[in-house]
Amino acid sequence: MKLKNSYIPENSIFVTNDPRKNRWAIPFHHEAVNVRAQTLLDENIKHIKGKQILDLGCHFGTFSYIALQLGAESVLGVDSSVDLIKQAKEMYTESSVPEDKYDFISQDVIKYLENLSKKSFDSILCFGLLYYIPDNYHFLKLLKKVAVEAIIIDTFTAFYSLIQGKDAVEANSIIEEDIFKLPVMMHSLTQADKKYYSLPESFKGQNKKLSFLTCPTIPLLELYFKSLGFKFRKLDWSQHLKNPQKNWQDLISSQGKIDSHWTDIYSTDIRVSYLLTL
Repeated sequence: MKLKNSYIPENSIFVTNDPRKNRWAIPFHHEAVNVRAQTLLDENIKHIKGKQILDLGCHFGTFSYIALQLGAESVLGVDSSVDLIKQAKEMYTESSVPEDKYDFISQDVIKYLENLSKKSFDSILCFGLLYYIPDNYHFLKLLKKVAVEAIIIDTFTAFYSLIQGKDAVEANSIIEEDIFKLPVMMHSLTQADKKYYSLPESFKGQNKKLSFLTCPTIPLLELYFKSLGFKFRKLDWSQHLKNPQKNWQDLISSQGKIDSHWTDIYSTDIRVSYLLTL
């Protein structure tokens, strides 16, 4: 993998304190965090350096912290988890980040965006959040209202709905691959109470709290961008891919996931990243 910089050291508390280092799909270990920092942030540096950044679904602020290291003027992180926001503030204090450079708010991101004035932030980070938002189009419309110049999105696509969960193998037996060439949305159920956070949009079913994964096909995602008047560019992960020959079907089974490298989700379009500009 070709990295220009080590954006965050291996002994950083943003790595050592993160319990998701061994998580499948998007781990938060040293390599993955740094590769994602380069692709999502540094390669879009003109929308980071000197800018006021809004980080939605910020967890405890890892990418906000890196944005500051890359020269962002200020960052504001929003997450629905009170515990994660508390942890973010503690970690920024421990890391001696100047208090005038950051803030963190625990709130539902839709409600927060709806109450913001137009053009409130130069750039918006939206990593690992879009597929937890029931109405993707409304969310993107709110992002357009709030952003001055750019939105960086990193999200799962409809392919993900067919590789996650115990029923993935059975579900694929009735799905024709041509469907992914069409602008359609795939929905699947997921537990609202995750291991490290809870989803704010949930309902009771099967004696547990459930929520929806809302995963668009790439044609639908790009149709949304076009209809909202965004200029958009799909970000390039090619220099970091370990198994560029894999396809999404290779990741359906448990063994396929075990044998995969974390960048396989990008080579197979299970996850995509975009720069949207206004």
